[in-house]
Amino acid sequence: MAVDMFLKIATVDGESRDKAHGKEIDVLAWSWGMSNSGSAHVGGGAGAGKVNVQDLSVTKYVDSASPKLMKSCADGAH
Repeated sequence: MAVDMFLKIATVDGESRDKAHGKEIDVLAWSWGMSNSGSAHVGGGAGAGKVNVQDLSVTKYVDSASPKLMKSCADGAH
């Protein structure tokens, strides 16, 4: 199923050509995940392990937002 996705960041203007999403960033793909490796002991049931949260990854076109996003990441901006 094809879906159009956009990323809106208050301090970074994108170049989406979609009329409803001007100044937003076209998202081509994204990924994010979590895992929890529980432990199972004989007679003790399964225990809950610590969750491992992966990074959020966004794939986008290179555009005028790219250097601003790179600088924000390098500066540790939130």
